[in-house]
Amino acid sequence: TMAESPGLVDEAIDGSQPMPPPRQREDSHSHSVVKVTEPRLESSSWGTKYMTYNVSVHLDDKVNARNVRRRYSDFVWLRSSLAKLFPAVVIPPLPEKRMLFKNNRFNELRILGLRRFLYNVLSQEFLSKSGPLKAFLSPDNFEEEKKQEEAKIQTRKIPDILAEYRVHFKTALDYDVPKEPLEKMLMLKDFLSDSKKQLQALVTSCSAIANDFYHINLQLMKMTKEFEAMQKGEDGLIGKVPSEKKLSMIKGFADLAQVHDDHRSHWSDFLVDAMQSEVYNIEAMQETVQIWMNYNNMLTKASARMRKYSKERNVKDVAKMQAEMQDEKQLREFVAAITKIMLQHNLRLIWKSQSVKFTTDVKGFMGVQQRHAREQMSEIYGVCKAIEEFDAQWVVPRELGIDGPSESKST
Repeated sequence: TMAESPGLVDEAIDGSQPMPPPRQREDSHSHSVVKVTEPRLESSSWGTKYMTYNVSVHLDDKVNARNVRRRYSDFVWLRSSLAKLFPAVVIPPLPEKRMLFKNNRFNELRILGLRRFLYNVLSQEFLSKSGPLKAFLSPDNFEEEKKQEEAKIQTRKIPDILAEYRVHFKTALDYDVPKEPLEKMLMLKDFLSDSKKQLQALVTSCSAIANDFYHINLQLMKMTKEFEAMQKGEDGLIGKVPSEKKLSMIKGFADLAQVHDDHRSHWSDFLVDAMQSEVYNIEAMQETVQIWMNYNNMLTKASARMRKYSKERNVKDVAKMQAEMQDEKQLREFVAAITKIMLQHNLRLIWKSQSVKFTTDVKGFMGVQQRHAREQMSEIYGVCKAIEEFDAQWVVPRELGIDGPSESKST
C-alpha cells in the first residue's frame, strides 16, 4: 500500500548538478510537485537574522500551496509534530541547522535537504494527509493552525495511535513479535551508533577534498585573469598587437577554467551528499529506537505495578487498579505494534530503498563524470598544445634591450 512505501526514498541526485551555484529542480512523487526556492535573508523585529524559503507544493488532490514562505524552524516544527503524531515511525530527516560547509554551497545543500524532506513526507500517504503538513502548507493563519494541531497532538491517546497504525501498517502488524525484542533493539542501537561514526569520518574527509577541488577551480580562474592582465601590460608597454600564439595559450587556459567552472561537481561532492544523507537517515532511525526504548521502559514499570497488585490481598483503590490494568494492556499492545513496525517496516523497506537509490545515483553520476572528463581532457590537451607552440616563459620585450627567449624559439 501507499502507506507502507519506503519512507526515505530520496529523489535521484543528478551528478551533473554544479556545486555551487544551486540549480533548482522539481521533485515529484506521482502527481505531487515540490519546490523550495528563493532563499532570502530576513530580520526579526528585534534584529535577529534568519533565512526564509519559498515553498510550493502541488498535491495529488489538486490542493496548491504556492509562494508560501517558511523558515528553517518551521520545517523543524513540521517534522517534530509528525514524530509526535506517529511515534516510532521513521520521519524523513532534515538537514542540520549548521552544516559542515562554510562556503556558498550552504544554501544549495540546505535547499536540497529541505526539498528532499518534503518530497519524502509526500511519498507516504498518511504523512501527506496529516494535519501538521496541511498547516505547514497553509497560505493563511499558519500560526493559528499550528496551535490547533499542537492541541490535537496533546489529546492523542495510545488507542488512537494504535487504530491508525492498524490501517497504515497492516502488513507489518500481521507478523509475530520477535523473540527478545529488547536485545534486538540494543544491538540495533549499537550498530546505528557505529555506522554513524564511520560515515561522519568519511563525510569529513570527502568534504575536505570537495573544498580543495572547489578552491582549485577558483585558482584556475584567477590564474587565467592574471595571464590576461600580464598580456595587457605587455601590450601597453610595447604598443603592438599580441601574437596569435600568446592569444591561443591565454584562450586555452580560459577555456579550461570555463570547463571546470561549468562542471564543478566532483566525486567527493557526490559522496558527501550520499553519505551525509545516510547520516541523517541513521539519526532518524536512532530517534525511533530511543522512542521504542522509552515506551518499553514505561511498559516495564507498568508491569511491575501489576505484579505488585497481584501480591496484595486487599486492594484499597480497586478503580485505580482496574484503570492501571487497562493502561498496561494498551501499552503492551502498543509496544508489540511498534516493535513489529520497527523491525518489519522501518528497517526492511527504508534500507532496501536506500541501497537501490545509492546504486542508481552512482551509475548516473559516473556516466556524467565520464562526459565531463572527456571535455576537460580535450581542453587540457589544447592548453598543452598552445604552450608547446609558444615559449615556456613569457617573451621579454626586445624594446627593453634585455636578452631573452625569442618568439621563434620552440620549447
